[in-house]
Parts: sequence; C-alpha cells; structure tokens
Amino acid sequence: MQDDLKEILEACSISTQMVAKTFFPERFNMPFAESVYGNIFDLIGRNHGKAN
Repeated sequence: MQDDLKEILEACSISTQMVAKTFFPERFNMPFAESVYGNIFDLIGRNHGKAN
C-alpha cells in the first residue's frame, strides 16, 4: 500500500473529523467549530467498544 494512503487511513482510524473530511468532502467542506463540535468528537473518539 502506498505510504501516503496508509497515513491517511491510519489518521481516519483515530479521527472522526478526518473520516468526515476524507470520505465526505462535499458534505464537510468547512472547518469544524471546535467550540461546538470538539466535545462531541471527543466523546465519539473514545475507545468504548472500539474494534482493535
């Protein structure tokens, strides 16, 4: 696998924001408002029930 693609996929595996921007760029084309969404992404990103 290409190194740059591997890096992107690794980043997606730990970041909901990265998944949104990478796989749905037309939907998430503006920066996320950290003051609004930061806590939500933190909660989503926790390891509760995460497959390893």
